[in-house]
Amino acid sequence: MAGLGGFIPRGLPMFDGSCFDDWKIKMRTVFGFQDVAEVIEVGVVDPGSKASYEEKRNYKHMQKMDSKARYLLSMCEF
Repeated sequence: MAGLGGFIPRGLPMFDGSCFDDWKIKMRTVFGFQDVAEVIEVGVVDPGSKASYEEKRNYKHMQKMDSKARYLLSMCEF
């Protein structure tokens, strides 16, 4: 599945206030496919001012993944 990282599926599960457990399972699948599950489960932690280059780079990547996850959630609102 290399190269599909920017792919956003068209048929995202819409949450209409019912069947939350089913929607949650579907969203976990979407988050896993989009490689944002870690940021959903762990969050983004600021590395602080004394962070190494690698830690800062990882933080920037996690911020991107957080934005992607927020976008996916916003696309699934009813």
